[in-house]
Amino acid sequence: MPLRHAIRLSLILFAVAQVLPAAVDCRHPRTRQQRVVCANPELLNLDQQLSGDFERALAAASGAERRKLEYDQTDWEDGSGGCWEQVDCLRKRYVDRIAVLEAQEAEQAARAQAVEVARRQVEASYHAERLRMEAQGQNKTDGPIGDAAASPDAEPSAAEGHPNDTGAAPGESEMASQDAALASAKEAAKQALTRARELLNQAQGYEKKGLVADAQDRLAVALTWDNVDEIKAKTEALALFNKDLDQFIQRQAAQTPGTARLDGAGSAGQSSPYTNAEVRRPTSRDWTPLVVVLLGVDWVYCLFQGLRNRLVLYFDWLDVFVSVLGPLLLCASVALSDTSDRALVGLLAVAGTACAVVTVRLSIKHNGAVLVGCAVALFKLSFSFLWFALLFGQLGRGADQRKSGSERLRETLFGLVIGVLLFGLMKRLINGRVVYAMNGRQA
Repeated sequence: MPLRHAIRLSLILFAVAQVLPAAVDCRHPRTRQQRVVCANPELLNLDQQLSGDFERALAAASGAERRKLEYDQTDWEDGSGGCWEQVDCLRKRYVDRIAVLEAQEAEQAARAQAVEVARRQVEASYHAERLRMEAQGQNKTDGPIGDAAASPDAEPSAAEGHPNDTGAAPGESEMASQDAALASAKEAAKQALTRARELLNQAQGYEKKGLVADAQDRLAVALTWDNVDEIKAKTEALALFNKDLDQFIQRQAAQTPGTARLDGAGSAGQSSPYTNAEVRRPTSRDWTPLVVVLLGVDWVYCLFQGLRNRLVLYFDWLDVFVSVLGPLLLCASVALSDTSDRALVGLLAVAGTACAVVTVRLSIKHNGAVLVGCAVALFKLSFSFLWFALLFGQLGRGADQRKSGSERLRETLFGLVIGVLLFGLMKRLINGRVVYAMNGRQA
């Protein structure tokens, strides 16, 4: 191999190594989550499987699709998904990501197969047309043979077949096989759709129902095209989701005492012996909507009364500082919880909690009522959390190196504008001395 070719190949392999994500390096795990993966053989196998699936999907992709795949995988690796050190959550996160990559790989393979089949059909049609034109030209120049073929007394040749022969012509046989293949593909597609509907009815709490519905819609549209390859591709993609749904239901059944596993008896054309109640996992009540409603009511009450100087929101700048410092330290402890410095994380959490307690005590003191003070403290702490989430979220998007320079600058400026506006609102809500003067109280 010439030297320049060897150098070029080395550079290509180096670039590929920089793009492809390697499996977790258990010799030097960087985070607590990676240490959990290395300590669990099942999670380690899932991580290696995910790495292999991503490499295959990346090799089959190109252009914008490849860049999107790289971005999605990097975003998945950078996030924790809220799992931290929970093995069950990490397992589900790996399984979900692997299912997405396998669905993309199946769709890419089916698309490539359809392109290859179409290319072969075009080549076959071209050669058949060429042979037909050559045969017509030969018949015109042969003379006596052409006359004999045109004579009414001529016997039919063996290739032409006897008029009384009832056998199908080659073209009719090919059309019949295509019709049979189309009917078989449609039947398999209908079974996959029926299976998906049954599993969705049983999978309580399944987080990828939107993706399954999208796969169902794609397959339903493909059924109207009468394209065998397209129908098969969409059926395979939906079948992967059906497999993931089946595994999800089995995990629910295994984790719920006294329930039977669902083994494929509920497939299309068979009635499942297990009811939805048998495979439904009891889930804890979701309090998120109630918390959001209570926070909204608290915000409306505090802003309405505070702007009218009916209660003290922030007494002075010291009150502002303490109410901001508590959430800031708590956010820092959560952000650093993935590191090995547990002492620092614990110190930040204790300090943040202490500042939050001081905020509650000051709010009760300045308003002279426990219930009103707690409501004001809840408003101040949640306002600080919202401020940090919007500000640092925008600044984080502005620091994303995968974006262009103009996009990063725009995101950064937008984050600074949000921070200034919220700070101005906080300054407007410092009304302690005004309320004290209106009520004749000494500060």
